[in-house]
Amino acid sequence: MESDKVHAFESTSCEESESKADGRSASEKRDVYLPGLSRPLKDGERLVFDKSAYEMYHKFHTTYPCLSFEPLTINESSEIHALEFPFQCSLVAGTQAMKSRKNAIIVMRLKNLNRFSKRDVDESSSSEEDEESIENNSEVQEPCFNCVEIPHHGDINRIRTTYVHKTLLCATWNAIGKVHIWNLSPAVRAMEAMDGNGEVVTMKEKNVFTFAGHLAEGFAMDWSSLTPGNRHFHLIYLCPAA
Repeated sequence: MESDKVHAFESTSCEESESKADGRSASEKRDVYLPGLSRPLKDGERLVFDKSAYEMYHKFHTTYPCLSFEPLTINESSEIHALEFPFQCSLVAGTQAMKSRKNAIIVMRLKNLNRFSKRDVDESSSSEEDEESIENNSEVQEPCFNCVEIPHHGDINRIRTTYVHKTLLCATWNAIGKVHIWNLSPAVRAMEAMDGNGEVVTMKEKNVFTFAGHLAEGFAMDWSSLTPGNRHFHLIYLCPAA
């Protein structure tokens, strides 16, 4: 899974010498590089990651790429609290592996997501503030990633979750054209019980429902929060022609 990133653009060609001639350092001449909109890179130029563009930046990868993913609300009645570091979040994603039998639903949790530490202490700060900063940095815990994998036959084009009577359900639409519904509550409980870092557990869960009425694979699917299905898997309404 990848998200859009902002990169700092630094030149190592003649523009660098021009900036020095103007009395500016190369580090001061920075532009946001937008793929497809900014000019192509010249020989000797490269994109440089600029930490000053982020409050926090963490990256992770799964065994196979995931086309669809969604943040999880672990508790249906959970309240939104003030955002304080370190952050933690839970996600569910569906893989797209080279072989159909290698795919899986991944329920994952990321913990101890801290902001960037301040390396350079301001010259105006007192020695007491410096000591406090060092002490706080020493208490920062390493980021933690754990996950539970549920085997899934076929590439997962779309994955969406909802709560039904306090049970976390997940719907997947695969490349074979089938839509499955899964109970993710056992996987979430197993994930929350993990204490270490980098733990991966495989749970062989069986889907609770399968719809095979589609003639082809699809990519657009979601749970309706307004209209109940009443045991109908999908609803079609005919509208008058405009």
